[in-house]
Amino acid sequence: MANKRDSTNQKRARENRARREALEVRTKGAPARPSRVAPKTVEKLARTADNKASGADAKANNSGGKAGKNASGKPRRERPPKPGDHPVDIATLEGSWISRMMQVPGGTQVLFAGVMAIVATGLMSFSKLFVAAEDSGKKGAKATQTIFQAYSLKLAIPLLVVPLVVAALAVAFSFHPQRRRIWFAAALALGLVAASALQFYLFVAGFLAYGVYRAYKVEGPNESLLSLLRRRFGRPSVAAADDVEN
Repeated sequence: MANKRDSTNQKRARENRARREALEVRTKGAPARPSRVAPKTVEKLARTADNKASGADAKANNSGGKAGKNASGKPRRERPPKPGDHPVDIATLEGSWISRMMQVPGGTQVLFAGVMAIVATGLMSFSKLFVAAEDSGKKGAKATQTIFQAYSLKLAIPLLVVPLVVAALAVAFSFHPQRRRIWFAAALALGLVAASALQFYLFVAGFLAYGVYRAYKVEGPNESLLSLLRRRFGRPSVAAADDVEN
């Protein structure tokens, strides 16, 4: 019985030693054959270690190549500049009215606002958006009347025409030096109209506001209104007065 136990313990010791040596070969990647590991096992472990090392090198090279491309600033496929992405001199613009309009920062959005104003006017004219007067007090009453049925003709026409005129003026003043202030005022007026009764004009106000934002991002902040008034209506400076006298 003692001999069997000794042989069993020796066998387990040999197996444990072989496992430790195989683990050491895997971690170190050494191709040399340990003293108590079979040659085939050593070759297999060496091939496995080489494959892992080559895979790690390939990943490192790929990541390094990508990082090198990003860090080196090599030319990439960038979006070509669109009309309205750069500040322009209004006096030097060429082409048709629409092409010049699209070259102005924010002009494309304001042009869409003009088109949307026409569409909104048409929808407001024929859509049933108003609740009848006799059903206005009822809970959950549905809209069954158009603007011409809900209001008199003298009131319905101005409600439709005035927002359209405001949007048209915003588009017409797109080449004015103070166009951004005009666009903002038009967006504010149409926003109030949309909040009161005519909801479709909210899209028009949104396009105008986005045009103001685009122009601000491209052209920078506007000249303050106070300095503008001083420059236009203020007293001439002493140097200017001396030039006039001379």
